[in-house]
Amino acid sequence: MRNLRPGARLTVLATDPVAAIDFLYYCHHAGLELVSTAQRADVLVFEIRKPEKPVPPAPDRRIG
Repeated sequence: MRNLRPGARLTVLATDPVAAIDFLYYCHHAGLELVSTAQRADVLVFEIRKPEKPVPPAPDRRIG
């Protein structure tokens, strides 16, 4: 994500069912936007957006 320009999106494919929890947590604490999640057969698809303005990591920020 460091190499992406602000506003850019990254699509991630995963086959681990726990990835749904992992990416929610990662985006939340890294200050990224989890734009969408979907499932196609056995593949989870995550679309993540790097915000226009940097958001500092927040290790104590609650999820949800």
